[in-house]
Amino acid sequence: MSPPVSVVIPVGPYEANQRWLDQAVLSVSDQTYQSVDLVLVDDMANLSPHMVPQTLPHMVYKMPWYSGVAHAFNAGVAVAPSDLVFMLGSDDWLEPECIEKCVEEYGAKRGDPYGYFYVGVRYSDTGETQDLACHAAMVSKELWRRTGGLPIQAASGASDAALLSIMLRHYPKAGRQWMVADGKPLYNYRRHGETDTASKGAWQGVILETRHLVTLEWKPRDGQG
Repeated sequence: MSPPVSVVIPVGPYEANQRWLDQAVLSVSDQTYQSVDLVLVDDMANLSPHMVPQTLPHMVYKMPWYSGVAHAFNAGVAVAPSDLVFMLGSDDWLEPECIEKCVEEYGAKRGDPYGYFYVGVRYSDTGETQDLACHAAMVSKELWRRTGGLPIQAASGASDAALLSIMLRHYPKAGRQWMVADGKPLYNYRRHGETDTASKGAWQGVILETRHLVTLEWKPRDGQG
């Protein structure tokens, strides 16, 4: 099974959103898996064509106004040419075998259309790793149709955690979570003071309560309740 995979990178308007974009894009270009294309979601970043290697199949989707990471990723899933999509932060980067390992797990799970195929994460500042599910994952358009994707109600922060919470509480109607390569760190998360997560530290109370409410109120989006 060798399905194509789109890697979606939302790029915001701030300098920190674009400072390390070259490394993120290069890590997509360097994937060992051959059927990979790139979708840059231009979230008021005014991206230039030279930012993408011409050897890498790609498209740039321009948001009509600033939407934030969660909304921009949902848009990227919608417009991606492939049914399988991996989300990558514009300040992060992938290990070369990341997409290959995701597709291997996808095949092992018989092409589960409602699977959330997550990889381990390595933090740039300390080198510590985690194998808990987070945004570092390959998903399908079918999963997004079923769940609604990253909840718009949780755009205040940690929308990936909100979606994962929904999937855990409403399993299996909301899909299934699958660990890739036994949690090997295939995604490098760059810690710095200007990340979306760091900028929302003061909102934690609201974020946690929103996650709880969104999880309780979720219903399948395809009518198969």
